[in-house]
Amino acid sequence: MLCFYLDASAWTKRFTNELGGDTVSALLQTVAADEMASLYTSSVAIAETAAAVNRYRNRVNMPDSEFIALINGILGDLNGVSRLPVLDSDYLDAIPLITRYHINSSDAVQLHGILYRLTTILSAQPSDIILVSSDSRFLRAARLTGLQTLDPTAFPLEAVPSLFEL
Repeated sequence: MLCFYLDASAWTKRFTNELGGDTVSALLQTVAADEMASLYTSSVAIAETAAAVNRYRNRVNMPDSEFIALINGILGDLNGVSRLPVLDSDYLDAIPLITRYHINSSDAVQLHGILYRLTTILSAQPSDIILVSSDSRFLRAARLTGLQTLDPTAFPLEAVPSLFEL
C-alpha cells in the first residue's frame, strides 16, 4: 500500500495559486481513485492550512465569499483524507525531535505521529510513507528518520501518475 501524509505547507498551495498547487490537487485526485493508496493528515495540519489560507486572504484582500469557498475546499478535501490522531502526549514525546532535527513544535508533533502512530496503524515501516510537504526543515527531518518525501514545488505535475506505478 502506498501511503502519503499531507502537511499544511503543501496543502495550502492548492488554495493560494502557488507553485506546487496543481501537483497537490493531482495527488489528491489520484489517491482518491486508487484503492491501494491512502492519504493522511492531522488536526494540526488542518488548522495550519486554514491559518495559512487566512493569511493569504488578508494579503490579497480577498472577499469573504471567496475565503469561505476556500475554507469549504479544505473541508471538502477531508472526505478523501484519513486523520491521524494527535494526542496531548504527542507534544511531550515530540520534544526530542525538536532538539534533534531543529524543527518547530507542530512539525515535530506531526513527525512523531507519523513515526509512532501511522506506522502502527498501517503496520508499515517509515520508508513506506511519503511526507508531502514544502517545508525544507520538515522534509530534511523526515528523510533523516527514514521517511520518503515529496516536495510538490519540485515535483512535476506530469510525474504524479508515476508514483502509483510502484
